[in-house]
Amino acid sequence: MHVVTFRDMRELREKLLFYLAHEGARRKIVRAAHALATSLHTWGARARFISQVAERALEQRRTDQRPYYTPPSEASEREASTRYLGCYEVPGSAGQLRASGLREPARSRNRRKLWRYTVQLCQEACAGGVFGLSEGGFSSGNAHAQARCLCAAAGAGADALQARLSRRANAAECQTACSLHDARPCGGARALALFARRDTYGSG
Repeated sequence: MHVVTFRDMRELREKLLFYLAHEGARRKIVRAAHALATSLHTWGARARFISQVAERALEQRRTDQRPYYTPPSEASEREASTRYLGCYEVPGSAGQLRASGLREPARSRNRRKLWRYTVQLCQEACAGGVFGLSEGGFSSGNAHAQARCLCAAAGAGADALQARLSRRANAAECQTACSLHDARPCGGARALALFARRDTYGSG
């Protein structure tokens, strides 16, 4: 056994008292946990895992299983539908966010209170012509994390919104994508990728 679990606070208290009084039993669990961690989570173990993944990928290529690519026409049509306005710092407080003119769309989060937006989904969720995404891409440490969506009010001007945001972020913070199907940037942990729909604001 390398971990101790409990169902409720009563059982937690009982086990805490037991292991405080039984040093040998506690150390046995610690040794088992250490052995498990060193067998699975050392640099060597990680390197072996990465090598196995690479070998499987190479084998897949040798058997002529085609890798996935986004259909070029589909991707280019989506990207052509918006104008990327740049990367901005996300307003730091709820009040600053309200003052910027950006709002989350209705029913923006799922039951786990997580955002689930790609650029395309955010574009579809926002009635106005200007919208932005943050906390997507690699901000969580996982590739293609889906993002938080923020919409400008219907009829709000892109220039006015950009002026209220004003502070540009490092462009690299916005550049990772939320989806293999869509290469448009979707913001980062502290950065907002801002877009305007071309059918509303033209190509300027």
